[in-house]
Amino acid sequence: MKKFLLLALIGIFFSTASFAQDDQGIQDDLTEYIQLTKDMKFDALMEYINPELFEFVPRELLVQTFEEIFNTPGMDFSFGDFTVEKVHPSISADGKTYALVDYAMDMTMKFTGEAAEEMDDEALDLMESMFAMQFGEDNVERLDGKAFKINTEKTMIATKVPDVDHWYFIEQSGEMQGIIDSIVDKEVQEQLLKAKLVQ
Repeated sequence: MKKFLLLALIGIFFSTASFAQDDQGIQDDLTEYIQLTKDMKFDALMEYINPELFEFVPRELLVQTFEEIFNTPGMDFSFGDFTVEKVHPSISADGKTYALVDYAMDMTMKFTGEAAEEMDDEALDLMESMFAMQFGEDNVERLDGKAFKINTEKTMIATKVPDVDHWYFIEQSGEMQGIIDSIVDKEVQEQLLKAKLVQ
């Protein structure tokens, strides 16, 4: 009986230790992911994006899209605070390890030059309404100087594959759901959700 209890305790210890390692590794890699985004180093950022996504959107096209968005003439983007809110329990399936990660960050978008001159109050009101619909009214703040501050709370699916020393990430969102279903098995998604809800 004592031997059984000892084995059970050892099993719990190693399970907890493994999760703690996953937790720290995910936090470190997601922090690097966000820093590369802030620095707009999009080619390096691709190393942390789930490579299976590139079967749907070529890597080069994704880099180009990011560069076009964040280098749009007349618009300046800057990123503020970033916080990993929660790393949920990881699960293993098909030789991979998965976990859901909740995080929050804020971004400021400012109109400059001719774009700022063209943005009258009516256009700014419309832009504010669009952002409120996308991010939630409480997460959008209109600033002086024709600028907006947007607070976002998102969930990533983190994936660890054998022989790769870092985690991959893909955003969990309704717009991406069709692609996510092709990358992460639905049963795995259900297990991740259960692991999140039981905490």
